Amino acid sequence: MLKELISRKKVTLKYLQSVTGALAFCCKAIPVGRDFLRRLYTSMIGVNKSYHFVRVSNGIRDNALIWLDFLENINGRYSFPEPNWSSNDTLQLFTDSSNSAGGAYFQGEWSYIKWPKSWSEDILREMSFLELVPIVLAFSIWSTKLANKKVLLHTDNEALVPIINNKTSKSDKIMTLLRHLIFIIIERNIQIKAVHILGAENKIADAIFRLQWDRFRKEAPLAVRII
Repeated sequence: MLKELISRKKVTLKYLQSVTGALAFCCKAIPVGRDFLRRLYTSMIGVNKSYHFVRVSNGIRDNALIWLDFLENINGRYSFPEPNWSSNDTLQLFTDSSNSAGGAYFQGEWSYIKWPKSWSEDILREMSFLELVPIVLAFSIWSTKLANKKVLLHTDNEALVPIINNKTSKSDKIMTLLRHLIFIIIERNIQIKAVHILGAENKIADAIFRLQWDRFRKEAPLAVRII
């Protein structure tokens, strides 16, 4: 059904309802999947007759591709998620970025990435993209330790909060990163929610990307670099 949906420019309301219903049933076992039904539900608003057609937008196609990738490649066990949301203070998970580099820290381990020289000025001006890079890096490195958790992601970029919470963006660059993050959280049964914090409160990650090692060691004296 998903392959058929992806290949079409338009489908009937009845067909889209069938696909959405099947995926909604999957979400009983995969709660994080509900985030990737929103566009399907929204596209059906105002369409009254079952034989009327609905345009398969890029957003619908993106969500369908995520589901298809998941169903074809991940066929394992899912555990019940933890009942409560865990903040960055509880998890000791911190990320931050500047226009030159990004850093991530998790429970005594840390990583630092300097932006490639090949990146254009347009990329380096898009702070939401730059802030998302260390978040994706953190989940790529520590996803097994974050499995089945509900994670409150603290970011000092206010514009990034709705992007993470809604799992969508108008930026193609951001969507490329989001798709990678989405696949990880579905695979590991992680639920995420972004919350805005002041930059001054994000001390560990802020010290990493600024290369302020004395300050960093004061905050995390036993931390070990992973990448």
